[in-house]
Amino acid sequence: MPRTLAAAIFLGPLAALADCEAEGALRRAVANDPTTVANAALSRGDVKFLGVAGYAVSVPGVDSQKCRAHRGRVRVLEGTSDTPCDVALQRAALEFAHTYNRVIKANLDAKRIEYATCAP
Repeated sequence: MPRTLAAAIFLGPLAALADCEAEGALRRAVANDPTTVANAALSRGDVKFLGVAGYAVSVPGVDSQKCRAHRGRVRVLEGTSDTPCDVALQRAALEFAHTYNRVIKANLDAKRIEYATCAP
């Protein structure tokens, strides 16, 4: 058996376990108030949106069928995944990011700073 295939077979379950362990950071993050966290980020000058990893990275509250956040303005929320160990936690991450991003978006809108590309 080729070495890379053997590694994939034997390390695959360990990689999945590692992803589940990363959800601890996500669980701690979403336990906070997203508005408070967003305002603290703004006070530090951090105006990046939170992205949630799934099949692709989405930016809740910013991305739509018409518009996409500039990817340089996005930080992916650690522990989100297209194969979550805890689906309810993934949903909580989406809600957290949506509220957080709404605060960041309002700040950027007030300053008239472009943050998304929109199709006509």
